[in-house]
Order: sequence, then structure tokens, then C-alpha cells
Amino acid sequence: MLNSNIKNRTRTEKLLPLIFALFLPGLAFFSNRFLIEQYAPEQLIPQWLGASLILLFLWYFNDWLSNRNFSRYYLLAVVLNGILATVYVFLIVVFLPDQTLPQNGLYFTIGVRVMMAAAIIVTIQQSLKSTRTIEKLKTENLSLKAERYKAELDQIRKQVNPHFLFNSLSTLRTMVRKGNTGSETFVVNLASLYRQILQSRDKNTVSLEEEVKFLNAYIYLLKVRHEDSLQIHIDINPSSEQYSIPIFALQILVENCVKHNVLSESKPLSIRIYQKDDLTITVSNNLQPKQENTDSTGVGLDNLLERYRLIGIKDGLNLEQTNNEFNATVKLF
Repeated sequence: MLNSNIKNRTRTEKLLPLIFALFLPGLAFFSNRFLIEQYAPEQLIPQWLGASLILLFLWYFNDWLSNRNFSRYYLLAVVLNGILATVYVFLIVVFLPDQTLPQNGLYFTIGVRVMMAAAIIVTIQQSLKSTRTIEKLKTENLSLKAERYKAELDQIRKQVNPHFLFNSLSTLRTMVRKGNTGSETFVVNLASLYRQILQSRDKNTVSLEEEVKFLNAYIYLLKVRHEDSLQIHIDINPSSEQYSIPIFALQILVENCVKHNVLSESKPLSIRIYQKDDLTITVSNNLQPKQENTDSTGVGLDNLLERYRLIGIKDGLNLEQTNNEFNATVKLF
């Protein structure tokens, strides 16, 4: 939006000298009753065009002067524009016959008007220069903010990989302790899944379609460990797969369900991943919290909240708990 405004302003500024040079003399000539009565249009138009050329010269001269960054710019502008006005009046005295002048003292009036026009030009140009400076500072400020947010986002995203590995290894340790026959299968699939993580290490967001593919691979690992103790149902609208989501967001939410709840064949944990609308996804589980502390890096939900904040999405993650159910809803974008 800002860049579009700058481009539009640049186009307007290019036309401004021409508009100014044509409009100001026309306003002066055609608002002067004496000139209209004394001269035919074909006599006024050459004078109008001549005055326009002078104003164009003043415009580009003062533009050149303002870009030289002289220490006493305004004093220099007054002196040089005064000299130009004097030269202009002298040329009129030399080359225009006296009968073209309507009254005595017009030479002085012309000089004053040239100086007034120069003052208007300098004022306009300095205003434009100040505006450009402000816009440049805004652009630089936005760029710095974007770079800072990107650095913060990268730093936060990098927490996800160790977090996932830590919790996966904790899962493997539990399986080994219990003599779970699926330990070897778990290791093989964990290696494959972690390879996917490393391949996407430079991404902060992915399409929902990619995220669901990763989630399905992660769910496979969970099913290897928990078997019938875990039931997961996914109901995603295919039309929403074009939208984006923070990478590993759904994996973190499912992992959070498993980490904080009891899972057993007699009390299976049921997780439902569904959409209330096209721009949100809810991960819901029946509430059966563990009493003992669980191994955790403490990254999970806080990490996801922070990533949404840095992307610029307000309330990207909403948590809701009832007596029987825990719901975590994330936004798509």
C-alpha cells in the first residue's frame, strides 16, 4: 500500500511543474481585465507561453539548487532568484516595445511577481522534499520492523524442531521401557518424519494441504505407540487446503492432547480435527487429564501463539475448556 502511494505521488510530482507553469500565468492573464480588453487572445497566448517557460526554468533551477544541500540554502535561493528576476525584467526592457506595457512601473511589478512565483516554487518543493523524507523514513522503519519480525519468527520456529525431537525421544523411551514391540517401527518412521522436518527448516508457514500430510505421518507414529488407546478423526474441507498455517501447528496441538491426557484401552483418548468454518481448524479432545507431571520442553502452545503474533494475526490461537472437552482453534490465512 505504501509503495503504491509512493508510485502515485511520483507520477503526480512529474506533472506538477508543467501544471504549475501553465496554470499560474493563465490565472494572472485572464483575471486581469485590462489585458483582456487591450489584447486579443493571439497576442496574450505567446506571452502566456513565455511566462510558462520562465516558470519551468525557475522550477528546475530551484529543484537543482535544493538537491545540492548548500548550508545556507534559503539565503542562496533568495539571492539567485532575485538575480534571475532582475535578468528577466532587463530582457523585457530590451526586447519588448514600450507600447506593450499598460502602465508605468510594470517592470517593478513583473520583478515582484517573478520573486513571488519563485517563493511559491521553493515552498512547494520543500514541502514535497519533506514528504518524500517522511515516506522514506516510514519505508525504512517498516523494513526494519519486517526484518526484526522475520528474525524473531525464525528464532521461534527453530524451537519447534528440538521440541518435536525431545518429545519423540521421550515417547520412544517410554515404549522401550514397556517393551513395546512397535519401538523399531517407531524409530524408522521417526527418522523419515524428521527428514521431512529438516527439508522444511526454512519455512515459517505451509499450505494446509502440506500440514495435513505431515500430521498424518505424525499420527502414524502415535498409533504405533498407543494403538487402540488413541482415536483420531480428521475432517478437513478440501477447499480450505489452499490457505496457509504456521508449520507444525496441528502437530503441536495433537501432541498437546496426548501429552496432558490419560490414554488406555479402557479410557481411549479421542481427538477430533475439524472445521467450524473455512478459515479455522479446531483440535478437540475428551478431557481426562494426567495427574503426574509430563516430560516437556514447555515450547508448544506458547510457541504457536508467538508465531501467530509475529505473522501479524491477532488471536491466531484460541483455547476453550469445558467439563468434558478441551478445544484449541487456530486461524488459517
